Amino acid sequence: MKLLEQIRHPNIILLLGIIIEQPNTIGIVMEYMENQSLSLVLSNSKIALDEKQKIETALQVAQAMYYLHTCNPPIIHRDLKSSNCLVDEYFRIKLCDFGISKIRRDQQNYSTKTVGTYQYMAPETISKSIYTTKTDVYSFGILLWEIWTRKVVYESMQPIQIIYSVVDEVIY
Repeated sequence: MKLLEQIRHPNIILLLGIIIEQPNTIGIVMEYMENQSLSLVLSNSKIALDEKQKIETALQVAQAMYYLHTCNPPIIHRDLKSSNCLVDEYFRIKLCDFGISKIRRDQQNYSTKTVGTYQYMAPETISKSIYTTKTDVYSFGILLWEIWTRKVVYESMQPIQIIYSVVDEVIY
């Protein structure tokens, strides 16, 4: 939450307030997003998306990521995916869920564990738990595929199958 308090961009969800009730109950108040997540929009065949709307959607996500990556120090989202892109009533995209985001203090961050969603994870993240801004760029590429096809990548695969598929493709 501390991170979300500090960042302001038209394509990043706005934190309006925090409610703390004792004992150990925390509520987060954010702006209302009429159309919920991009994943729900993409899976709803009743919502038409022409090429111009797909390009505008991708551009808005790219602008949010560019903002995060050009902060000083850069912020790595680490879980960029369609369900973390919210859609308002005017079809504006706002990035959310900064729970596992990291501020990059050096060229790359190592983690003791792999976090994120396997379908969107870069090979170096899966195999070595390395996170850089390039990690988010890889996830953005997967998100672009999802926007254009309106399908979930690796949809029928189990996490372990995804891991072997992604890492094996890079090794060989």
